[in-house]
Amino acid sequence: RGFELVVDVPASRDTSVWEAGRMQSYFDRQLIFDVQENTTVEEVKVLIERKLGIPAARQKLTAFLRESLGDAGQYIPLQNEKSMADYKMKQHCVSIKFEKSAFDANGDYVFDDAYWDEEGYHPPPMDSWIPLDSVADRARPDAHKVDPVQPLSIASDRAGRKAHG
Repeated sequence: RGFELVVDVPASRDTSVWEAGRMQSYFDRQLIFDVQENTTVEEVKVLIERKLGIPAARQKLTAFLRESLGDAGQYIPLQNEKSMADYKMKQHCVSIKFEKSAFDANGDYVFDDAYWDEEGYHPPPMDSWIPLDSVADRARPDAHKVDPVQPLSIASDRAGRKAHG
């Protein structure tokens, strides 16, 4: 029989929702997965990838484990090959903390979105999960036609002044 595993995901641009150049939502998320004792950390990362789009290889998961209510608990970095039973998740897990790693396996920084350098503009990778609308640089060639800092409407009394005076 399985159990529910709670993964806390902090609000970030990576998980925000954008529409027509404007942010629609930006908030912390709690993902809940039904897992088995033999489910590996790597399998949990694949479930998270399906929900968020962030590749499993770029995820860092840390479990907050407590042996009793009187125990202050501890944070344990999770290793891909280990199972939920190896960490006694069913008995001791309060939650899993999610973090996106900014570096690849070689320690090189990974550019998830568009950037400029001395060679010019580099669009985001084709497999980027970050919404293109969220890139704030209005000078980029693929910028959304709607400026996200522009107000949706402007209230003015000019028409009223012209009619009365």
